[in-house]
Amino acid sequence: MTLKYCFSMCCLIVFGNLAAAGQQQSHRYDLWDSSGGKKIDWVDMDIGQKSFALDKCRDEIEYSLENVGKGFNEINMRRVGSDKGYKHIVPVVTYGLVAVKYQDDCYHFPNAARYFYKDWQEYKKNELGKKSLWFEGPGDYDPLAFAIGQWKEAGMYGDALKHYDEYFDSIFLLRPEKATHEEKIRFLKKQLESDAELKKEYADFMREWGQTKKLAKTAKPRPLEPAVQNHEWFYSGKQDEVLKALEYYNQNKVQFMLEKALKHKDPLVAAKAKEYLESFKKGEVSETGNK
Repeated sequence: MTLKYCFSMCCLIVFGNLAAAGQQQSHRYDLWDSSGGKKIDWVDMDIGQKSFALDKCRDEIEYSLENVGKGFNEINMRRVGSDKGYKHIVPVVTYGLVAVKYQDDCYHFPNAARYFYKDWQEYKKNELGKKSLWFEGPGDYDPLAFAIGQWKEAGMYGDALKHYDEYFDSIFLLRPEKATHEEKIRFLKKQLESDAELKKEYADFMREWGQTKKLAKTAKPRPLEPAVQNHEWFYSGKQDEVLKALEYYNQNKVQFMLEKALKHKDPLVAAKAKEYLESFKKGEVSETGNK
C-alpha cells in the first residue's frame, strides 16, 4: 500500500466523520440575503463566519481583477458579487471596485488604499489623454481622497503624506485648465483674497495636512484584525505564515479552512491540517460521549 494511498484514505475517513458536523454547521455560513446584503454584521460574526466571508470576498476580488476593463454586462455578476454601485459611476470593472470590496467586505484597509490609488492613476491617465479604464470624470467619487482615507484608517500616515501634494493639486489647482503649475498657484492666491468659502476650505485642508505630518512621525500602522491577518497568512504561500494561520483556525475550530489545507501543495502544511482535523474529530466524539 503506497504512502499516497494511505494519506488519501485518511483524508476520506476524516471527511466522512466530519461530514455530519459540517452539515449541522452549514447554516452558520448563510450570511447573505438574495440581494447580496449581509444578514449578520461583521462585528457580530464568529471567527468561522468571518473566515467564510473573507474567503468569499477573496474569490470575488480575484475574479474582478481578472476582468478589469471589461463591461459588467460581459462578465458573470454572481462571481463579482455586489458591484458596490460602480455600475452607476463607470460601466466597466475598475480597481475602485476591488478597493471598495477590500474596504467593506475584507476589512483590509492597506489593500483598499492601494487599489483606490491605482484607480486614481487610471483616472489621471484619462485626464492626460492616455488610454485608461476611465473615459470620463468620476463625478463626486474621488479615488485619491478615498486612498488617503484608507491609509489613515490603517494608521499608515507616512503613506498618506506621500500623496498630499497631488491631493492638494487635485482640489485647489484645477484652474486655469491649461496653465502651468506656477500660474495656477498665482490664480489660487488671488481667489483666496476674495472667496471666503474657498479660504476656509483651504485653511481646513492645510490644518489636516499639518496634522498628518505630525502623525506620520509618531503613529504606528494598526495591525490587521486577527481574522483578516490569519486569512492573509493562509494564502501567503509562506510556510511559517500558513502554519500560524492553521494554528489559529484549529484554536477557533474553523473546520472548513483546515479542510482546504489538506490539499495544500506543501506536504508539511497538509500533514498539519490532517493532524488538526483528526484531533478536532476526536474532541467531537469525546464531547458526544460525555452527553
